[in-house]
Amino acid sequence: MTSLSLSTTDHPPEDMTEAEGKNVEELRAAILKAQGREEPLPEHSTHFRRAILLRFLRARRSVKDPLNASAKMFIEMIEWYCVSYGFEEKVLAWQADQTAEAKLVRRYWPCGTFGNDKRGQPVFYGRYGTADVAGLERETSFDHFIQHACFQQYTSEAMLNEVADAKGEHGVKFVCILDLKGLEWGRTARAIASANKMFAMLDANFPERLFVCLVVRAPWIFSAIYKRARRLLSIVALSNKEVCVRRTRASCEAFGQHIHVSQCLPAHFRILIIRNCL
Repeated sequence: MTSLSLSTTDHPPEDMTEAEGKNVEELRAAILKAQGREEPLPEHSTHFRRAILLRFLRARRSVKDPLNASAKMFIEMIEWYCVSYGFEEKVLAWQADQTAEAKLVRRYWPCGTFGNDKRGQPVFYGRYGTADVAGLERETSFDHFIQHACFQQYTSEAMLNEVADAKGEHGVKFVCILDLKGLEWGRTARAIASANKMFAMLDANFPERLFVCLVVRAPWIFSAIYKRARRLLSIVALSNKEVCVRRTRASCEAFGQHIHVSQCLPAHFRILIIRNCL
């Protein structure tokens, strides 16, 4: 059976502390002990890279007995990835899927990687303001939507791997840009249940991926929506045009600290930022 091309090269994580490095080795040993093995199975080796183990270590750092909690979370991910969901099979099937439903999801889920941040890592750009999750689920299915989310997770990780091979160290987290132009309360409210299910699945199996989230073109209703979704994000907010004018220096510094504006934002919006902020 054809399989995904997944890196097993164990580059050192770019921001791992010395203490975390020791804890990652302890986590690896704890997982293997729980599995009754001395070495990972070949099909699991991509997950045992230090950058991946570090994510699971950080995901449970604030709980009681974090090492065993991280090991349990990792083992549950392996079972989901390889058995109960079958991540690689689902992604391969999605790549080959040319049904009307698959084409509809690809066309109307306007999100993906776009440019690189100042660390050289890929930037995830999501035009969530125009996305209609409930509509996509109605016209296709939640399974189609989740398969596409998994495919995007795979492609994002593949880009991290490419950067790691070039730099000699592995990025752990992404910069995410949320473009909220067109955000509507009704459409967003209908999407919350499905979005929560998607984020719960991703967070359980691909944790600690978000470095910083930059919010652009957010309408006034965003503050109300954010109160319901704030657990998902760590936000540096740049809102609509009027807010740009009032917060010129702070807005530009927030963007410039993490990304190259000319590379990571579409041209039509880049002009708006330069005109109002620079």
